[in-house]
Amino acid sequence: MHMKQIEILNHTPKHIKKYIENQKYRIDTIGMESSQVFIYEDIKLVLKVNQVESDYIAELQMMRWLEGKVLVPHVMETGESHGNFYILMTLIEGLMSFDESLMSDPESLIDILVGGIKSFWNLPVEECPIDNRIEYKLKIAKRNIEKGLCSTSDWDPDIILNRFQTVEELYDYLLINQMEEELTLSHGDYCLPNILIKDNRISGFIDLSSAGVADIYQDISLFIRSFSFNINSKNYKKMIFEKLGIKVNEKKLDYYLLLDELF
Repeated sequence: MHMKQIEILNHTPKHIKKYIENQKYRIDTIGMESSQVFIYEDIKLVLKVNQVESDYIAELQMMRWLEGKVLVPHVMETGESHGNFYILMTLIEGLMSFDESLMSDPESLIDILVGGIKSFWNLPVEECPIDNRIEYKLKIAKRNIEKGLCSTSDWDPDIILNRFQTVEELYDYLLINQMEEELTLSHGDYCLPNILIKDNRISGFIDLSSAGVADIYQDISLFIRSFSFNINSKNYKKMIFEKLGIKVNEKKLDYYLLLDELF
C-alpha cells in the first residue's frame, strides 16, 4: 500500500474510524483518479475518500436523494480531514458488470443494463437537487481547462479522430454546437464498473458524483462506449438502441462522447 493511502486512513475522522479500525480491507483500483476507495467486505462497508470537494458534495447529495428510488449505497457517516473528504457507506454486493461471467451473454447483460438506465429515466427531474445540463457541464469543462486538468494525451483517438488539436479547440466546438436537450435523470458515468449485478439483476449503482439532470445521451453515450470497450466489439450499438426503444442520433452520441474527453 502506498504512503498516501496509509496517510489517508491514519487521518480518518474518529467518528468514522471507529467503524473500520483494525478491519481487513482491499483497495478498489478501477478508475476514480481523484479518490481512494477502501472496501471492508467482512463488515460490508466502503470508505470513499475524495480529494475534490465539489465531487464529494455532489455525490453525497445524490446518494441521499436517490436512496429509496434506485439501488444506491446508504451513507453511514461523512467527514473531512487534512484536505480529504470521507464518505462511509454500505457495501453493495455483486459483480461489476464487465465481469467475464456476465459478458459471456451480451444480450442478457444489455437487457439488464438498459433496465438500469430506464430506472433513472423513470425518476422526476423536477425534484433532483443537481443540474448537469450542458450549460453547466461546459462551465465545468472550461474550469478544468483553465486549471490544466485536461490534456490531449488522455484523449481517446477513436473518438477524437484527429478533428481537434487542442483542448481549447474541442471546447469551442462543443460551445458552438450545443444541442437541444431531452432532459432526464442521469447516472452521469454509466460505465460498466459502476453498475453491480447479482442474481441476474442490478444490485446497485456506485460512483454517483456526476449524477443529476442531463440529456438522455449523457448515459447512453458512455454506456455504449464502455460496453463496446469491454466486449471488444462495436457491433452491439444497434441492439442497445433497439432495447432502449429510441432512434440513434449519431450527432448527439458523438457530442457527448467528445464532451467526456474534457472530464
